[in-house]
Amino acid sequence: MEESKTVMEQFNKYASEGVQCSIDHGDNAVPAGSVDFFNRHGYMVIKNICDFKNLSLEESQLKIQNLLEDIFNKKLYNTFYSEDIQYSSQHLSKEKGKKFCEISVCAQIDSNLNSPWKFCLQTLSGRERYVKLKNNWGVVYMGCEIDTWTQPLPSNYDKLKNFVRKILFKPDDTYVKRGLFCFKSDP
Repeated sequence: MEESKTVMEQFNKYASEGVQCSIDHGDNAVPAGSVDFFNRHGYMVIKNICDFKNLSLEESQLKIQNLLEDIFNKKLYNTFYSEDIQYSSQHLSKEKGKKFCEISVCAQIDSNLNSPWKFCLQTLSGRERYVKLKNNWGVVYMGCEIDTWTQPLPSNYDKLKNFVRKILFKPDDTYVKRGLFCFKSDP
């Protein structure tokens, strides 16, 4: 599996928030270049997709929906949103989104990881890639067509420190809190 190393370009409409979207070399500027990237690969990365610390999950969903409507230049309808926490050594199995997840977003809300979290996917061409996510970053993908998963979350502690924590009845507190947001273009 290879790392997704995309070119990140500022979305000028959201420059004050630092929003950047993935494009390929030679693509048009954002947002058209990001739509081309999305249609070519089945996903795109958005840096600073939302400031989750200052918004509720419902407010975050609306903000992400508005951003995606500006990128794709079409009305989107929210079909689902949730948040979950993944702890050390846990992983998510490979799966496709449901029929109502035409456009899906997996965003990192918060984490105490020492390094960026790896979100894995299979591109439209069948290549397995991972995206290193940081807080407020998201992966937008074709939810009905793209398989996604995560590898076991690494611990922030080495074996000795984890052993000592177990003796002291302190579980490994390494975590990633993520949000899943799903949209479709037909009501």
